[in-house]
Parts: sequence; C-alpha cells; structure tokens
Amino acid sequence: MPAAVDAAEVRYLGSGGAAVTWRGDTILLGPYFSRPGGVLQAQFGSLQFDLARIEAGMSLVDAAKVRAILVGHSHFDHFGDVPILLDRYVPQARVFTNIDGAYMLAAYPEHQSSIQVIDKIEGEWVGVGAAMRIKPVRWDHAPQVCRWRDGWPCTYAKCRVGEEWTQKWDTRKLKHLCGGSTYAYLIDLLEPGGGIALRLFYNDAAAGGHHAKHVGENIDHGRPVDVAIVSVPSYHLVTGYPEELLRAVAPRHVVLTHYEDFFVRSRDRWRFVPLLTNSRADHFIRTVVQETGSLDNVPLRPVAETCGPSTARWSIPAPGWPLYFRP
Repeated sequence: MPAAVDAAEVRYLGSGGAAVTWRGDTILLGPYFSRPGGVLQAQFGSLQFDLARIEAGMSLVDAAKVRAILVGHSHFDHFGDVPILLDRYVPQARVFTNIDGAYMLAAYPEHQSSIQVIDKIEGEWVGVGAAMRIKPVRWDHAPQVCRWRDGWPCTYAKCRVGEEWTQKWDTRKLKHLCGGSTYAYLIDLLEPGGGIALRLFYNDAAAGGHHAKHVGENIDHGRPVDVAIVSVPSYHLVTGYPEELLRAVAPRHVVLTHYEDFFVRSRDRWRFVPLLTNSRADHFIRTVVQETGSLDNVPLRPVAETCGPSTARWSIPAPGWPLYFRP
C-alpha cells in the first residue's frame, strides 16, 4: 500500500535498520544489507560489500529523498554499508555517527563534509531536511553472549578507534568496526507550521533499564513518544529492558526489530538471531503487552496491514516491509 500524504512510513530494512519517510524527507536508521555469511565469518572474516543485496535493499527506498543516515553505534551490522551508500545512492545525505565511526569514515575523504559527530551534539535538537528534527541521546549496548561486559567471549568488538583510518574498509576485518559509544535517537516528524506531528524513539541495541531514565529526561515539551522502534536481541543479558524504557517513553506503538539472523544471507525466509529463542521472544512480547497496556494513552494502530504480526500496540514487520502511522 502506498503511503498516504498524511501518514508517516516506517519501513523495516533488516538488521535493526529502518527508513522513516515523512512529507518528502527520509532518514535511514542504521542501514545494513550486506551479510557476513555466518557467526564465524563475523568473528574472523573480512568486511565485504554485497553490492547485490545493497541494491535490493535500497530499491525499497527513494534515495533522492534521503536527508540523513543515523547510526547508534559503529558495529558492522549497523554501519558496514555506509561507504557504498554514500558513494552510489545517497551522496547528499548527512551521516550522524559516534567519533569512532567518524574516524573509520576518514578512509573516504570525499565524504568528510557529510559527517556529523553525535558525541558533540548529544542532547541537542538538530534539523534534518524540512520536515524532521533529531536528538541523539546517550544509550548503551548489552553484551551479546553472556552478562560479563568486559570483553570476549561475552561482547563483540567492544573497542574504540583511536585514530583516523586511511585504508578502505574492504581491507579490514568485520570485527575492526568497533562499536564505540552507543546512542539512541528521538525523532520528531514536523508539521508545516513547526508543530510535532509524530515523535519517534529509535535504538539499535538493548541496554540496562537505568539508561531509560536519561532518555526520559530528554523528552521535552511534555510530548511523549508515539512510536518506539526497539531492538530485541540480548535483552535477557541486562536488567530492566524493555520495561524501564517503555515506562520512560510511554509509546503508543512499539516496533520490534533486529530479531532476525543478520549473519546469514537468506532472502524472504528468516529465523531468529542466535540466542533469541522462541521463549525469549515470547517473553519480550508479553513484556511489551503488559507495559504498554498499563499506559494511560491511546494506542496508535498502523493504518495498513503489513507482513508480520501486528496489533494496535506492537508490530514485528518482516524485513523490507513498511508500517504507516497517521498523526
């Protein structure tokens, strides 16, 4: 179904990424279409740009409308395709990334004017295009394998990039893309007069519940969140997620993402990412149902059906499929 002129499109791109389109402007959230081919390749293999998958993924987006790429942290599964996207699809887009991502992108000097280091604008509203504004908010990244946070085997590429890269990314290992500092984003979709039509929240990683308080403090103007786009994996390795986040942002609708196995190169058939079992996914959904059901607000049901489970309060869209929300 094509988007109505008064509806915002939230299209899930896979691997936790999304494209948000509103009144002729689009932002890409952590877009990553290439796949390493397996967990072992992610740990030991080299970064490769899968040009066919990137082209297929970007065919779902009107590249001319893309104003910005927002990256919450700089692991490969949210950041690894950015050089190709800038080269071939969205050279006009600004890239909002942490300082580690900026150091990595120094290997592409032709794009330096596009980079905005979010560590410098944390907690500030920044206009994007004519119809959106964004605010980066400090967040965190749960360990991926076990609760110990200080390194392998519990965490992946928990490292920092200390200097600007000079070699192109396809000469590097996937694990060289260090995660760096992690941020979430508040995203306001604006009316022509400047009022807020819809407010979105986006994160690309689970984090302990105490980080939700900081997000709540950044929701100003007494305006809660309409749509929260939240990452599912590793939630069981931290405490208080997603319940503390949902209490802090009080969303009218929750979009669950990053649930599918982004290591493998499958198409149209998806299984859960490793360590996300059926029972854990069910527990996450039940938590969303319980927390959002207790909120004193009106649910925001998508205005059209999508591929994937969907209710008035939450949705799990299949990769590539959109949700439409009318203010």
